[in-house]
Amino acid sequence: MSWIVMIACYAERTYVNEAWELMVEMQLQVAMRKKMNCQGIRKEAGCSWIEIESEIHEFVAGDRSHPRIVKIKSLLKGLDSSLTSFIQEEHKSIKVENFKLK
Repeated sequence: MSWIVMIACYAERTYVNEAWELMVEMQLQVAMRKKMNCQGIRKEAGCSWIEIESEIHEFVAGDRSHPRIVKIKSLLKGLDSSLTSFIQEEHKSIKVENFKLK
């Protein structure tokens, strides 16, 4: 969703070249992932860390083993929904469906 919203914001503000470049980059990434999957190539999962009260928490893409994963996913879903609503309210002319890949 974030790519789509960025493209829409660029396009709305007449940054047409930047919007087009993002769209092309996104399409290239999708095509590369499909090609890798067809060839049985797997990329290393992305990961990130956060320190809370001197304890380091590691998150690896696709891993659901964190003891508070349900709460974390719920918070992230809420943030995503809030951000999407805010952007759509601020930029009423954005039509996300116009920027979906074919």
